[in-house]
Amino acid sequence: MSSKRPSDSSGPSEKKAQRKSISLGKKVEIIKRVEAGEMKSEVARSFGLAQSTLKSILNQADRVKASVHNSSNLTAAKVTRIRSSVMEKMENMLSIWVDNMMQHHMPLSQALIMQKALSLFDHLKAQAGEESSKTFVASRGWFEKFKKRNKINSIRLMGESSSADIKAAAEFPAVLKAVVERGNYSPNLVFNVSETGLFWKRLPSRALSQEEKDAAGFKAAKDRLTILLGSNASGNIKLKPLLVYHSETPKHMRGFSKLNLPVIWKSNRKAWVTVDMFNDWIVNHFCPMVQCYCTEYGFEPKALLVLDSSMGSLSSFDSLQTCIPIEVLFLPPNTASLLQPMDQGVFAVFKAYYLRCTFSQLLEVNRNNKQLPIGEIWKDYNIMKAIDNIKIAWAEVNSLCLSGVWRKVWPDLANAFFEVESEILAITTEVAHVAKLVGFEEVTLDAVQELLDNSGDTTNEDLQESPEQCFTEEEVDTSEDSREAGPERMLTTEVLSNCLAEVSHALEVLSENDPDCERSCSVKRTVLQALDCYSEMLQDRKKARPASLEVFLMKPSPEPEESQPGPSVALCSSWPLS
Repeated sequence: MSSKRPSDSSGPSEKKAQRKSISLGKKVEIIKRVEAGEMKSEVARSFGLAQSTLKSILNQADRVKASVHNSSNLTAAKVTRIRSSVMEKMENMLSIWVDNMMQHHMPLSQALIMQKALSLFDHLKAQAGEESSKTFVASRGWFEKFKKRNKINSIRLMGESSSADIKAAAEFPAVLKAVVERGNYSPNLVFNVSETGLFWKRLPSRALSQEEKDAAGFKAAKDRLTILLGSNASGNIKLKPLLVYHSETPKHMRGFSKLNLPVIWKSNRKAWVTVDMFNDWIVNHFCPMVQCYCTEYGFEPKALLVLDSSMGSLSSFDSLQTCIPIEVLFLPPNTASLLQPMDQGVFAVFKAYYLRCTFSQLLEVNRNNKQLPIGEIWKDYNIMKAIDNIKIAWAEVNSLCLSGVWRKVWPDLANAFFEVESEILAITTEVAHVAKLVGFEEVTLDAVQELLDNSGDTTNEDLQESPEQCFTEEEVDTSEDSREAGPERMLTTEVLSNCLAEVSHALEVLSENDPDCERSCSVKRTVLQALDCYSEMLQDRKKARPASLEVFLMKPSPEPEESQPGPSVALCSSWPLS
């Protein structure tokens, strides 16, 4: 019997067939070409696929289209096997969440991502009900495949343990002290800034019924902005907030000058602070403000800026041309929650004040319009009103809070301790009381506290909305803005005169009918004092109005007088450029 023929190691019989990976984009193109009438053999040949593979793709056309609808990335490498729609949606939402965490410099770990994946899967499975009996185990193998499918292999995960973070946090105060002594920085010249997310139109859970949510355009509750807040260690100077929104000119902002807003207005599609924005803020806002501050109080014009380590990727500080010398000191990685002053209570107190201000305005409108449904009142709450409330809330954050939050990073500061938890508890109790006055009977103290705890976080419900659905009627396409910006608001002399006359008449009516003379006089004095700027504006316009020809013919020309510089010249010349 002859021996067996030796196998050729290079022969095709020993080659292991590799599983071909086909992206969703290619599958969609294959389906479109076949549906357009192209021969299947030609399509298979052009893509280098077997007829059986092509047939499998066509048989699963409906599931492929569903995957496209649920997927955030058509170029993601996906094998020809189509997974359940729940898994597709879960990974799409998880990819958005990971992207959001990375853009906001939040620390990530494999365990954290896997935990979020399980949470999203359970959420989607509960919504699907009995239709989905599939189980999911967030294994290490799934995690590696998820990164490859969504092309996030460059994800930066937390490499330090909790004990290492605590150790680095304990060592940093000595580092800061050495830098402060070497640069001779007083607490007035040491600053900290950081960014936080804010869902500016989110209410506590169970505040509105589903019908009221739909009527009030409740998708705006998922509308998120990013705000950059900061101050010095003394707490005696607050930086003007930098606000980043997803629309350049929302419809409620048309006609307003962005330069006159109480915030520095910036925009991009995802409402994130970009490199260019942060560099512009450093050069054109932060440094000129500190220079003006130092000139006014007689300090040497310089600044030490303490930042989270994740913000180091936002700027190349050495290349920036600034009007004053600034030194940047980064916190150790993964210590922001332990050390960063803004994270030690400023953000929490600011958001609590914002929520209280919002509910107080809601109660005021509700009292003046009892017949108007609360959902309709909430629908009228727009981004411009939110900006006003941001201004009020930031003004309410006092110097005691701004200086007290530096205790962990700068223990030598002799500042009084600020009870952040006590302040937030008092505010949440007040908000819960106001909510019941408005008519939100089911809103509890825990619901208000939960809203504050998650006021900047993206929930599972938020992630379930597609990127297009997350934006509301507040969004206006930037190209449309450039074509149709709307008429610029103008305060004409006629409107100004009529308004002042009506206010004056209303004050006279109150004075004539109020039995408390002292009260009416106090109100009249306060209102007229507040309207001084408009009264002076009206007088200036009347003086500048050209006289008629009859007046020149009837009256002799006045003797020329030596011109005197007005006070506005000194004010303008001393006003800091921004």
